[in-house]
Amino acid sequence: CRSCRACDPQSQYTAGRCSRTADTVCKSCHGGCAGGCAGPEGTDCHRCRGPWRMIGDGRRLCLTACPVNHYQAADGLCTPATPCVAGEYEARPLTATADRECRRVRECEENQLESAAPTTASDRV
Repeated sequence: CRSCRACDPQSQYTAGRCSRTADTVCKSCHGGCAGGCAGPEGTDCHRCRGPWRMIGDGRRLCLTACPVNHYQAADGLCTPATPCVAGEYEARPLTATADRECRRVRECEENQLESAAPTTASDRV
C-alpha cells in the first residue's frame, strides 16, 4: 500500500478523491486564479491573479485579461472604458491598465481659421 497523491493547494483542486482502487485526481485551477481554487472555473478561485469582474450573483470572476473596451483598475477590477462622445476626441488612448482620456474639441475663435478638422484622436488645428 502507498499514500494517496496530494494536490498542490496553490495551483490544483481535487477532481476525484482517493479510494482503495484509484489515486487522487488533481486538475489545474483556472489561469486567472492565485492561491488555489475549489474547481476549474474563474469563479472557483480563492484569489485572482490579475483582472476580475463581478458577476450577477455577487461573486468575483477571475479573468486572464479584461474584455474589449475595459481596463484593469488599480484594485484589479475590469472597468468599462470611458466613451468619447460627439464634440470630444481621444487625447490619451485606452490601455490595459488605464482609461482613455477624452477632451472637448476646441472651437476656433471668430478671427481664426481651421487648418485641420478634428478627428476621433486629435483636436482641430
